[in-house]
Amino acid sequence: GPYGLQILDVSDPSHPQVISQTYPLKYAMGVAVSGDYAFIAAAGAGLLVADVSDPSRPKEAASLETPGYAYGLCVKGKKIYLADGWEGLQIIDVSSPKKPKKLGKAKLPAWAFAVTVSGTRAYLACGAAGLRVVDVSTPSKPKVLSQDLDLYAYSTCARRIAFASGKAYVADEQTGLRVITLPTSRKQIQVGLYNPLGSARRLTVEGDLCVCSGRFTGDARGRRVRPESSARGCRL
Repeated sequence: GPYGLQILDVSDPSHPQVISQTYPLKYAMGVAVSGDYAFIAAAGAGLLVADVSDPSRPKEAASLETPGYAYGLCVKGKKIYLADGWEGLQIIDVSSPKKPKKLGKAKLPAWAFAVTVSGTRAYLACGAAGLRVVDVSTPSKPKVLSQDLDLYAYSTCARRIAFASGKAYVADEQTGLRVITLPTSRKQIQVGLYNPLGSARRLTVEGDLCVCSGRFTGDARGRRVRPESSARGCRL
């Protein structure tokens, strides 16, 4: 939201406490932490970097404007992969966190809301265009793959994505949680569907547990994921 980065003490999970804040006048649409730095997808402000080596006193460290609207990001090694709204995927070198540099970009057929990376591929949740896949083996020249592979036919509004055990878990604003396999053939396979919320806006996957939140109810539910156990979809 429009209050920047907040750091919370969750030693008592039932009573989280805000202990510090930085970039208080900026939007924080997504955040990822690597080492002593937090990287923030900051909407129209692009990428923000905060030094969080002392969590009680985070410091503004750097910023980098991007041409779109930064919704989400992930960190892999010394690179940031940023979902930049109508400008698609931005790849940023953060080998020196205080001096981030643009490496490459890839245009996509719809707004990019979220991104995750596995190996040499980036997976992006792109709203009405669903799941899109980009080859990032050469970061300076990322290559969009999924226009040719038809890797998404199910979604109506993909907003968030997680990748685990060869499957993409997609939070769909209209149809809930979808679990998609990503075979090497031209045809993707949906192996899971979970829709008790009527909508899914955010999600995270840890082991065989997926927690997703619904837009309309504000509900958050965690279930065990066994994607192949049902003809209809996943049993959560």
